[in-house]
Amino acid sequence: LKKSSLSQITHTTTTSSGGQRRRALIISVAPRTTKHVVALWSELECFTLDVDYVVLSGPTWSETILNQVLSLAKSSIPRFSSGKVGLEGRVFVNDRYDVGLWCDALDWLESKNDDNHLPSFEQVGLLNDSVFALRAYTELFEALDDYNVSLASLSYSFNRPEGYGPQHYWVESVWRAFDRPGLDVFRSYSCRPANDPMFCSRKWWGKKGCIVENFERNMARQFPQEQVLGLFSSDVPNDMLTRRYNFKTWVRHPPYWKKLVEEQAFPVSKVNWKEMIDSIDDERLRTCTQYLDRSGLDRFDFSAAVTAL
Repeated sequence: LKKSSLSQITHTTTTSSGGQRRRALIISVAPRTTKHVVALWSELECFTLDVDYVVLSGPTWSETILNQVLSLAKSSIPRFSSGKVGLEGRVFVNDRYDVGLWCDALDWLESKNDDNHLPSFEQVGLLNDSVFALRAYTELFEALDDYNVSLASLSYSFNRPEGYGPQHYWVESVWRAFDRPGLDVFRSYSCRPANDPMFCSRKWWGKKGCIVENFERNMARQFPQEQVLGLFSSDVPNDMLTRRYNFKTWVRHPPYWKKLVEEQAFPVSKVNWKEMIDSIDDERLRTCTQYLDRSGLDRFDFSAAVTAL
């Protein structure tokens, strides 16, 4: 693959030289439940305001569900129904978790670029469907230019298993944006064959932690620290850690998540963590599901869904 071809551009956001940036967003999806469909929909409504093209990348079992979502989004969400923003779905054999779905979609995007079916993209976002969108958010791509970095992430942490502090800085993978050099680093490091030991195939216990260590924490270390930026602190303050709420980052700490939302307008909630957004009827989801016909949600068939890691 000619990895540089993703960045031969024309683009949407004006650069300092007067050019135009084009941006793509790839969403790794595994729509196993109605909550995941609503989460994906909320992201389509609120996290695609500053992009030109969106690709939903899912496992093969999700094809029917993805086609339903695509049809509804293209007919209901104005930026897609008008053609202002392109929207497409692809399915792949999901043998490498979110990382594999992002990599497969990037390979597919590049093949389309090589065939001159699509213009190339200078900035690419990678998102998954593990979060609900709570409000419109465009700051992630803006951070690449505003701070002159190659990798921007929604959240950062100083916590690692071996200790805490700035020397352990890493950024979470729920939602990241890359410029051209950053994307090349991501692909070179992350887009490995399924039998690579980095995917922790020999681990029966702690596999998720192993994947996080290899593809989130260590991913950030592939860049000079000054080229990486996280926008919200994932780390729970010590005075908020209790026996009941003892997880050290926001993803499993509802009180700290609530504090982030209320005090810093944090734009996401985990889909499957109690005491955050427990119901798709939660009023906090209304902002990003304005175009969703909820009466049609019972038409989705999840019987073919496969549980992810």
